[in-house]
Amino acid sequence: MTQQDQEHLRILAIFYYIAAGFHALLALLPLVFIVMGVTTIGFGFSQNHGAEASLPGGLIILIGTLFMIFIAGFAYIYYLTGKFLNQQKHWIYCIIIAALTATSFPIGTILGVFTIVVLCRDSVKAVFEANRTGGYTNANPSQHAVLER
Repeated sequence: MTQQDQEHLRILAIFYYIAAGFHALLALLPLVFIVMGVTTIGFGFSQNHGAEASLPGGLIILIGTLFMIFIAGFAYIYYLTGKFLNQQKHWIYCIIIAALTATSFPIGTILGVFTIVVLCRDSVKAVFEANRTGGYTNANPSQHAVLER
């Protein structure tokens, strides 16, 4: 792998870390819904509405929590992609996430397409394959055999 390939992978990893940070911040946005749900329940109990107010408030809390988990999941996926690009491991995972990232127009498209272009280079594939097999590109089973005595 050339020095340019290593630099491209490093830059892509940095951009995936930035995307992870952006999504982590975005995951805090549903806190507004959670606070609204808690407020709705509290206001309902203070007005002696009891269970009537707890159902809509509970639904708002549930929806906010689900959105928060969903967005935080994307942050974690992007973080792992950046980590794997730095380690030059899990080529298939990186390709799949790059393809999914390419569906987010416009920044994700640029990041996803550039990631796919870099990962499809033969020299980069060879390094990922070597890291997958533990440094053996032509893995011979007898080299890795466990003594059966």
